[in-house]
Amino acid sequence: MDRARFIDVDEKYQASSFLEKLRVLPRILTPKPVDSKFVSNMKLFEYQADIIKKLADTESCVIVGKCADFILKDYENIFSFYIEAPRHYCLKRVMQKMEISEAEANRLITKTDKYRADYYKYYSGGNYWTNPVNYDMTLNSERVGQDNCIEIIKQYVAMRMNQKQEKV
Repeated sequence: MDRARFIDVDEKYQASSFLEKLRVLPRILTPKPVDSKFVSNMKLFEYQADIIKKLADTESCVIVGKCADFILKDYENIFSFYIEAPRHYCLKRVMQKMEISEAEANRLITKTDKYRADYYKYYSGGNYWTNPVNYDMTLNSERVGQDNCIEIIKQYVAMRMNQKQEKV
């Protein structure tokens, strides 16, 4: 599969798209800008889901997004985390990282969050990506700090692994 076409439709959703109805990859030779409208593709999602399952079956790994919590919901040795932060914190980080205005950062965050929500809702059959019951734990990175989020997750995984070993 052409990498550029794969990147172009990755994590993208457009319910009314003619392409979605046909469930085929768009015939685009170059990727569109990040802030273009998402175009989903069931076949791409199936490839991604297959890769995620194969990884989970064969090795320890970290998967960010891609509905991995939903795809792997029936697996036993899976830990899912949702890390969030208040809008003002996200705005500041995006403005600094991308060197853009507050208005532009706000627009990009809003648009990206909508894409992610639509993608997750579509491929999970109506669930929403911020639902805390989808995850083992939800952390606020502004309150806890990014480094502490990592430490909390590591401690949680160690605790759960110890519990599993004790049951055996």
